[in-house]
Amino acid sequence: MSLRASHPSFYGLVLRGPGLTDAASWHHQAFEGQFLAGALEASRVLGLYPVLVTQHSPFPEAALQRVRGVLEGGVRGAILRTPHPVLDTQLRRQIDRGMPIVIVFPENPSACPSNAIDVDNVAAGRLAARLLIEAGRRRVLLIQDEAAWEAIRMRHQGFLAAWKEAGVEVTVLASRPAPPPRPLRNGSRNSSATTAPTGSTPPRA
Repeated sequence: MSLRASHPSFYGLVLRGPGLTDAASWHHQAFEGQFLAGALEASRVLGLYPVLVTQHSPFPEAALQRVRGVLEGGVRGAILRTPHPVLDTQLRRQIDRGMPIVIVFPENPSACPSNAIDVDNVAAGRLAARLLIEAGRRRVLLIQDEAAWEAIRMRHQGFLAAWKEAGVEVTVLASRPAPPPRPLRNGSRNSSATTAPTGSTPPRA
């Protein structure tokens, strides 16, 4: 039971980490706990020991160094949940060297498709559209975030394709981050800025 053994009993378990605590992150945090619980139970059954590391850092390079230290530290393989894009090159290098790497829910499914476990994002978008179509909806608005992951863009692709096949035009509204708060005269900052939408106007009746 050593990292120096020819077949070590340790593997890297790389989580996304706490990230931002806001209204949009609760489902990521809930999934993180379920993911960790499943990995620990499988480790118990298989007699393996995870070396736990998180990617959360205000500096992407720090996350890269942390994960690289685990991957190059003698583990037999690694499981990563939604690795940060800065890790793509390092993961590709380890895969090419023959290290068993499993990437769960990648941000960029095309980066390491042979080693990824992911949902069919295009089909998920189609399913969402189909539920609305079957409910008789005909006025549709899709709000897109300019910072969307590749997986999210694929869901948008499936969503829009299903509506096109149904003969319904979808209004797409692109959102952009609010500008930084402007200093007030007394030196404090105005924190009332909100996300400002851009794009086409909402659908009319």
